Amino acid sequence: MNKILSVILCASLFSALSAMEDSNYEFRLASEHDVEGLVSLMNNEACEEHGLVTPPKGFREAYFSAAIKNNELFVIAQGAKEDTKEVIVGYKKLSFLDDDCKREKILKEEIRCLGSESVYSGIITLANNKELQFKESKQEPVSEKTTYIYTGADFTSKKHRGKGLNSRLMKVALRYNKSGIVDDIHKKGNNGLAVVYGITEENGAFNLGGNNDRTCPIVKDFIPFAQEVELDLGCKESDVRSKNVVVSHERYRAFKPSFAQNSDTFEPLPDNFSVEGNGVRLLYPFKHKGNK
Repeated sequence: MNKILSVILCASLFSALSAMEDSNYEFRLASEHDVEGLVSLMNNEACEEHGLVTPPKGFREAYFSAAIKNNELFVIAQGAKEDTKEVIVGYKKLSFLDDDCKREKILKEEIRCLGSESVYSGIITLANNKELQFKESKQEPVSEKTTYIYTGADFTSKKHRGKGLNSRLMKVALRYNKSGIVDDIHKKGNNGLAVVYGITEENGAFNLGGNNDRTCPIVKDFIPFAQEVELDLGCKESDVRSKNVVVSHERYRAFKPSFAQNSDTFEPLPDNFSVEGNGVRLLYPFKHKGNK
């Protein structure tokens, strides 16, 4: 009996400590006050991550400041304690592409899904809101009447990984953009929502559906969000909620934007000096088409 009680007490204590640690994180839109912490995180850790876009050393502050000004940078902050100040332990770039010129530039130059043949085409099924099933198959051309979300560089400090922090930040970033996305769909009468992003070998470009494939966590956050958007468009919940939800999945030959770290210009290197990977597009087609 004493052994059982001891195990129960230990488990309760562990749960309590985990909850306290978890509550010490804040997930929010970045501000100019975060720039110093973001640059420090990049200089000390993120610059060593092979799959991550890392600007030249002299442009890192400007890189973060520009993303903050455009409301497309989100951070994980570990709360201040009595003897320490708040620390930035992760970040994510995410925005919805409402500007036509910016959208075309990203789709054409970074994702490379405009004017190029895909290297992979298929579907991903999210079964029971947890299991992912990948299937290769030919897909219809993506409609021009599609609203796009772009999720760029993200990074979480290694000692804070394995806690689901990046997924929580993704949800916060998507929620922040939700009203703008819904308005964009209403305004343009769009009939689908897509998310685009880049991957290299480090995060699954050549390991479809593998443990390191960045696509897996993204699709698990993207589908429930797309369903919420569709509900806001006036679709019935019984039509939206399903045990098996399918998105189209395309990959294009692309290259991670790479920079000479001591360069005095903020210009990416040519493809032959960059890291090969894929530009990825996931598309959720709406059952409800455009305006109410």
